[in-house]
Amino acid sequence: MNFQLVEQELDQIAKTSGVIACALVEADTGMIYLSTSKSIKFEVIAEGARDYWSLHNKNGNIFNEMGMLNSILIQHAKGLLTIQPCGEKTILITLAKLKKMDWKKWPKVIQPLQELIDDSR
Repeated sequence: MNFQLVEQELDQIAKTSGVIACALVEADTGMIYLSTSKSIKFEVIAEGARDYWSLHNKNGNIFNEMGMLNSILIQHAKGLLTIQPCGEKTILITLAKLKKMDWKKWPKVIQPLQELIDDSR
């Protein structure tokens, strides 16, 4: 994996209007590979958000009829968390401002990062 390219792409995603911070997290352990935030609070949130991913995986094949999981969104009073696959064992955790994101454009925003990580396998 070209760490520098991945880091640059994650930084670019963090500059998207409405994004507060984002992190690449190891899906099995919750370990943060990269984070665009200097706040320890966000890193704790990102590690904890990984548990939502684990819960989905724990449920096994219950949701198979709905197709592949694209994202998990969790809305809180002060922000919205998204959890998305980014490679086989990596997830992208994004914290965004409520009602400040263009979610229709979001898949295209994160696609280059997903391709970088998928190509590294």
